[in-house]
Amino acid sequence: EAKDILRALVDSMNDPDIQRVLNGLQASSPTELEKGRNLFINQEFGPILQRFEFPWTEAGFTEVKAGIKSFGYDAQVRIRSHEVERLCLVEPGSYFGIAVGEDEREASHTEVAEASVNGRAKECSSSDGEENVEIAIGTRVKVMGEGPFHGCCGVVLEFDEDGDPEVQLDDSSVRSLYLVDLVAVAATAMGPQSVEGEADSGVA
Repeated sequence: EAKDILRALVDSMNDPDIQRVLNGLQASSPTELEKGRNLFINQEFGPILQRFEFPWTEAGFTEVKAGIKSFGYDAQVRIRSHEVERLCLVEPGSYFGIAVGEDEREASHTEVAEASVNGRAKECSSSDGEENVEIAIGTRVKVMGEGPFHGCCGVVLEFDEDGDPEVQLDDSSVRSLYLVDLVAVAATAMGPQSVEGEADSGVA
């Protein structure tokens, strides 16, 4: 349920109008910014809590935050909770209390990781996306969702019990990602590993 709640929060906070309001609050004083942001978060999070049968009260917020934190060991929960926090313009880990992983820190704060992500994004431009192609084991995909792996490409290895895949990215790392954040990419967008594979099979 933690994953479903976080997914709903991301979908809500990712709305362009909401992001405009939050960005507008940044021009306020620190005190006004915090007050306005907390009020806005309460208004947006409340209905989602009720949707998952939690009370729209301080106790309800505390229960949900504690529940999500208890699943902080899960990479998908950790990454998605930090995505929600970034969308709320707060430091990752400061709201749900889940520490930032080393993989996220490197992806977010080092020039090497940023260059790597940008390079892979160019390799797999969104124009190559085939949104109507069913994603299955072996499908080459691109990460479209917000977060440290946005723009990365890789190949689906398997699916977990929730139907979300594990993807081997082009840097050889394996990541647990949300299916909703992925789009299949055309064979022409395949990276060096796929080209080598074609050569081995005799394809010119």
